[in-house]
Amino acid sequence: MTEIKDNIEKIQSELPSEVTLVAVSKRKPIEDIKMAYDYGILDFGENKVQEFLTKVDELPRDIRWHFIGHLQSNKVRKIIGKVSLIHSLDRNSLAKEIQRISKEQGIVTNCLIEINIGEEPQKSGITLDALDNFIEKLKDYDHIKVKGLMAIIPQGTEEENRIYFKKM
Repeated sequence: MTEIKDNIEKIQSELPSEVTLVAVSKRKPIEDIKMAYDYGILDFGENKVQEFLTKVDELPRDIRWHFIGHLQSNKVRKIIGKVSLIHSLDRNSLAKEIQRISKEQGIVTNCLIEINIGEEPQKSGITLDALDNFIEKLKDYDHIKVKGLMAIIPQGTEEENRIYFKKM
């Protein structure tokens, strides 16, 4: 499918070389993911644990999986050790479970702290006001490595959204 190849080439031509393109593969068939992989994409994002689990064993082992969705504490065990980065660390109970299972497996799990930058009640993530306290608590977890912050900004015009990018 040349559409996948063309899209990858277009996006990569516009990205600085130090930026990693993560292809969101949710709801995409394995054939499309394999095609993107064949065109050089190694990082794929999934937002549902069950869908991720159906794909991970069917695809090449060198894929770096990103979990990009809201993660329930009771599903942490299913993805720890299989994903290279969790993009949605947003509460103490989740951190505690990631720590516990990562420690059991003898690994360190990379995470991004999810910020609810627009303070939208329908979105998950912590508020900026709670960030310092949350980071302080995470210092006690030696099996979690915070790699950065993540936010999904509210819908709006480019001008309206500048404030959220500045806050981040």
